[in-house]
Amino acid sequence: MSKWLVEQSGTHVSYTSILLYLIDLLEVKDLESKLRKLSFGYRAGYIAKAVKYIDEQGGEEWLNNMRNLSYPEAKIQLQSIPGIGPKV
Repeated sequence: MSKWLVEQSGTHVSYTSILLYLIDLLEVKDLESKLRKLSFGYRAGYIAKAVKYIDEQGGEEWLNNMRNLSYPEAKIQLQSIPGIGPKV
């Protein structure tokens, strides 16, 4: 899985570059199915829903704006993403 992300995202791999690449994939019909074929397993559904949600919120700009929030505010925003919750 990580090898595929490196290959698809280029040489500079960061969470942001991977996320932006996945947002670009939203146009791919049935992103979840494609991710499952690439061995993402049960995570495929979570990733597809999370990427779609982040895109709907404003994508990179929404994520970058979190830098201006306090920790508790940013935590609330991040936990609004499907599949992200408090660590147990």
